Amino acid sequence: MTAVEPTGQILGATVGGMDLSKPLSDADFAAILLALGTHGVLRFPGQRLEAVELRDFSRRFGRIQATLTGRHHEPGMPEVGYLSNIIENGEPIGITDAGQDWHTDMSYNETIGYLNVLYAVKVPRRDGRVLGATAFVNTQAAYEDLAPEVKARLENADGALLQPGLRDPHQRARRGRERSRAGRPVRAPAPAEVPVHASLDRGGRAGVGPHRDAPQRDRGLPAGRAPADEALSGDG
Repeated sequence: MTAVEPTGQILGATVGGMDLSKPLSDADFAAILLALGTHGVLRFPGQRLEAVELRDFSRRFGRIQATLTGRHHEPGMPEVGYLSNIIENGEPIGITDAGQDWHTDMSYNETIGYLNVLYAVKVPRRDGRVLGATAFVNTQAAYEDLAPEVKARLENADGALLQPGLRDPHQRARRGRERSRAGRPVRAPAPAEVPVHASLDRGGRAGVGPHRDAPQRDRGLPAGRAPADEALSGDG
């Protein structure tokens, strides 16, 4: 039997009673969607998944964005990428710079991703204590807490974003070489025009976003100010 236990905080719930390695019934999937819309972040403890099972579960939510580099993914399965700081034979076995700062996933796309599915394979520990953590922030609550005059400034502001890692010309050149070696087309990155805040499907509430250091420019904001700066600063 499916059980959803809220954290009691501003975000999050734990979902029990489901085996994600097996196909979900429509009723179970509907329960997940409802819990996601209500709590924003879900945790499914005790799962044992192979890459194909992780992919199949994730596909229930829609089309998956494959890895952008052509590297660091499950062999033959570019929809399942690796995030890791482990170095083997002088090379990282996964993407090393993912999640180093506050961001909204896939905010560099014209259509921002609906959700991200993470599955922990190896978690470092020291003296029995789990090290590291993925933190989440409720951007809807951040927006609702803004002063009215700040909301008015954000109302018609939008931004142009590049995929993280492509803002630096040297990184863009390296990415081009990697794509060329992999036989993939090399295209000049085009920034995505996105609103600074948007009405999201999850409850239809507006949220601040999308990436604190990604915007190339933000129309409607003072020079040098990112949308997240407006929400995180105390001076409005």
